[in-house]
Amino acid sequence: YIDNTAPRRDAHGALMDVHDGNVAQWQPDGLFHWYGMGYRDCPLRHVLLPPQDCPGIWVPVSQNPCGFRLDHAVQLYTSPDLVEWTYRGDVLPPAV
Repeated sequence: YIDNTAPRRDAHGALMDVHDGNVAQWQPDGLFHWYGMGYRDCPLRHVLLPPQDCPGIWVPVSQNPCGFRLDHAVQLYTSPDLVEWTYRGDVLPPAV
């Protein structure tokens, strides 16, 4: 059961930075892999449309210090049970 009404924390208690993603289980009875956008340190707050803290797709790039930045990531978390998640890192190499 995944609750989307409360902030989600990983196995170490850190807030999970994973949005707009997908969960896959690559092998029967294997780990679940959650791949999603990581917005990291977005400075914008309290906008009307999701994602609440990073409206990159709704605000023109010229007016938006948050959206479509090179420091965004594709984050990976894994879980044996869809409840406890472990952060595995950014799956893409850093921008050059």
